[in-house]
Amino acid sequence: MSDIIKQILAIRPNVQKEFVKPHKYLVLLLALRKLRETQSSAVTWNEDSSKLESLIEQFNNKSKINALNPFFRLKNDGIWEINSILDADSNISEVRRENPVGKLTSSIEAELLNNYELTNEVIRQILAAAFSDSFYEDVLTAVGFDSREILFSAPREILLDPAKKRDSQWPAKILQAWESQCAFCGYDGKIDNAPVGIDAAHVRWFNQDGPDEMDNGLALCSLHHRLLDRGVIGFKDPETLTVSKTFSAVTESGKRIYELLDVKLKPRSGTVLPAEKHVEWHKVNIFRGESI
Repeated sequence: MSDIIKQILAIRPNVQKEFVKPHKYLVLLLALRKLRETQSSAVTWNEDSSKLESLIEQFNNKSKINALNPFFRLKNDGIWEINSILDADSNISEVRRENPVGKLTSSIEAELLNNYELTNEVIRQILAAAFSDSFYEDVLTAVGFDSREILFSAPREILLDPAKKRDSQWPAKILQAWESQCAFCGYDGKIDNAPVGIDAAHVRWFNQDGPDEMDNGLALCSLHHRLLDRGVIGFKDPETLTVSKTFSAVTESGKRIYELLDVKLKPRSGTVLPAEKHVEWHKVNIFRGESI
């Protein structure tokens, strides 16, 4: 593993004690997109803060974090420099007046400029460190990357958290246990007997110390997998679903998500429901606000 990736992963807290909030990683992804487009990783507050605020709102789940926080505090991790003595507690009008610029340190920037694939690998490791895998394409698209270029050229192992080895058999076991049907809506599409659009989804995310155990997994259609990871769908208890008030829809198709409120999971005999500890983790860290 390169020294740059080690430095970036070092900003990650101990996940057994603290949920890994993605706000600093979103600053880094924005800087890497700027580097690829302009040959400079400079993120200028007045020019780029609205983009950063939008990314944080979309992907920081239930935590409310001012964009000033990661923009300035990333400097404490030794990979970011700012041309200002202001800090995260500064008055926003003062920040706008001074218009500070943050960027990757000169040594990191220089190495990435000379190594296109290393930049892609850094991006992949950021995704693996901070997001559920159902987020990857959405995050990359929102930042401004071509997700196909970043993800599809990568060996499978590059997308994994390097601190922890996945169980390669776990997805197949989960799909088998739930009969290759979405546990929420029952979707069971196949092409020549192979499930299509069905994922093995973690309740507690793998990169947040979630185990590859049967009581931490559900078979879900791709839509409901994303909505679970985005905190739209959650659990009242291990067998009862709920839906966040933050979700809205106007079409009949979209409104079907509301119908998941109070739906009971019905696993076949021998298939375990999600464990209470994993459901509680999802309630605390992922589910957005109150139920409808």
